[in-house]
Amino acid sequence: MRRNALQTWAVLGVVATLVLTGCGEDPTTPPGEGQTVDDDASFVVSLAQVYASRDPSRFEAMLANLPDANAVFTFTVTDRTGSTQNVWDVHTEMDIHRRMFRPNEIPANDPPLDSYLRLDAVTVSLSPLSGFSERADLYRSAANPGGVDAAIWRVTSARYKTNVFFEPQGNTSFVVDGEADFVVLENLEKSIGDDGKFLLLSWSEPCEFVAVQQRECWSAVKSLYAK
Repeated sequence: MRRNALQTWAVLGVVATLVLTGCGEDPTTPPGEGQTVDDDASFVVSLAQVYASRDPSRFEAMLANLPDANAVFTFTVTDRTGSTQNVWDVHTEMDIHRRMFRPNEIPANDPPLDSYLRLDAVTVSLSPLSGFSERADLYRSAANPGGVDAAIWRVTSARYKTNVFFEPQGNTSFVVDGEADFVVLENLEKSIGDDGKFLLLSWSEPCEFVAVQQRECWSAVKSLYAK
């Protein structure tokens, strides 16, 4: 069933309105636009809204991609014990979401997207399971020479409950019911409202790949859109 309506989701105790559109349409006011992002928690609210808008350019602008600053996004899948099962870089994350959000713009030399995966809508609800805490282990030091500069960046992380509903044009919908750890960078040299003030450094998800039909993990759905 195609949805073309406004749905309200509670995120961080704040009601975040996600505008859901039919295939190929853009909302009059894109979700998250005009909202003040002034800390790591409001950044995650904006991330949920931007994801629901299915705008790959705005999503990509939220991912850290600054190699000279040792600040490059990664997505990691772990099992329940914390052992890494899969990992991909910022370019793979971008490619996945360009294919997911803009299937009509897939380059001719790339594999086409199966028609049943073309999305009509995505709804996202992210609820905090913990408050954000500073990640001193990610700053540059003798023990971590590849870390970020603490004089320029503040790094924090928190775990969220993830509830996401992917509504493709086919008969199969994908429902995510899981958790995710978000690591957020704050650029201390920028002011609130500046582009790049907050960036997503990493996104990790505890997930067991049990069966291809099991879609409770966000990473499992994302993998469907990989090249």
